[in-house]
Amino acid sequence: METKQIVAIEDSGDAGFKFNKGSSRFFAINLVIFDSDLDAEYADISIRILKRDLGWHPDREFKFNKTNREQRVAFLRLANTLNFTSRVILVAKEQLTDTNLRKGKNNFYLSIIEKILDRSADAFENATVYLDGEGDRAYKQAATVLIRRAINKGDRKLKSFDFANSKSNHLIQLADMIVGSINRYALKEKPDHDVYYPIIRKKVVDLYQYPTDENENKK
Repeated sequence: METKQIVAIEDSGDAGFKFNKGSSRFFAINLVIFDSDLDAEYADISIRILKRDLGWHPDREFKFNKTNREQRVAFLRLANTLNFTSRVILVAKEQLTDTNLRKGKNNFYLSIIEKILDRSADAFENATVYLDGEGDRAYKQAATVLIRRAINKGDRKLKSFDFANSKSNHLIQLADMIVGSINRYALKEKPDHDVYYPIIRKKVVDLYQYPTDENENKK
């Protein structure tokens, strides 16, 4: 069976709840999904060329929080020409009432990953999945089990899963730039909050706002 999807998973924000001490108000996880190896390879090459055009070293990483407005816009305009879709869960942490999500960083990350994977179950068929490789050993072990369990259901099969170094994986960098744009869009007090997401909006086929959307579905 041939690979049907290439999936890169990246997050934006943190798992903290001390908002008066710098914890992010929002947390988001993004699934960038390519339906073929060829589309993923073309994206990788295109991002390499953009680095060259910007005068960057080939090893320099595209990361939303480490780029300026001009660089973000250039990247997102390129991304808008590539063939992929994006599925995002945006968590308004101040509105969370589920105390289980406050039981440690790893538990928080894994719980939100599970939510977006369950919501995106229809997107996977013999997929190759990459997750940003940050995290301790316990987190990586638990994430591996979770992702395999979440995707290997019914006729769906996970072809392979691995952790990726964002510094060398351009698909993870793509996921980062998009999810960073959405996180920024949620911060309405930021002067550039509406600059980035509108550029890439058509690529985002599902933006699930949690817990708001879930509460609305329960009415």
